[in-house]
Amino acid sequence: MQEGICKNCGSIIFVDPKKEKAHCLFCNCVFPTTEALEIAKDKSAYSFPNEEQPEVVDQEIEARYDKQIKSLKKLEESQKRNKAKAQAKNKPQYAVKTKELPDVNLSTKQIITLVTGFLVLALVFLGIMLPQTIKRDNHREEITARFKEDMTSSELKAAIDFDEGFVISEMNNSHLDLIIREELSVEEAIKIFELYSDTRAAVIGDVTEEEKYKQVSLKIAVPEEGGFLIQNQDLSDLEDPNNVIELP
Repeated sequence: MQEGICKNCGSIIFVDPKKEKAHCLFCNCVFPTTEALEIAKDKSAYSFPNEEQPEVVDQEIEARYDKQIKSLKKLEESQKRNKAKAQAKNKPQYAVKTKELPDVNLSTKQIITLVTGFLVLALVFLGIMLPQTIKRDNHREEITARFKEDMTSSELKAAIDFDEGFVISEMNNSHLDLIIREELSVEEAIKIFELYSDTRAAVIGDVTEEEKYKQVSLKIAVPEEGGFLIQNQDLSDLEDPNNVIELP
């Protein structure tokens, strides 16, 4: 079978060169096979009238018609396969590299050595941190008790909730968060900062006069009013109230 062109409608048809006549399954045109093959050489040189054709009843031509149908189906299937192959070829290939984990076979002695090393490190860490933590907590309790006592003469003592509104933090107890439920002036905030710094220094000990205030930070919250923040300040700096940060 060879590819030809219908002289009536210009469709592609498949013809048997050994047969005298060709039949177009699209428009029913019956014409010489040699003409179909000749038109296929240069389709642009011909014009196609697209005239209505009579119904074909020739058994031989009908058989040819069925054969052309099969050929067209094969052509369509071939085109689909070629298109799928082209898409698969153009699709980027991603190579997934698998990395095998090293097979670590440790002897019982090596495992015991590693476990012992971890335990030693843990004990060293606890040996360093535990005493410091106990010391910090003891200082914290004493600072709180002394601060309450030192605040006895202050009118603000009743406005402080020492259970929830009094929080000392940092390993060296250098920061105090305080909630006061009364209006507070900048001068009163400075007095509280001075009192806490003095109390902390007395409990901790070994704190120079220069470091006593600069080591401490104080944050006071006054509900619905704002508050104050004092940090890295010496008493001489606090002679200027502008060095106290007012919180919104």
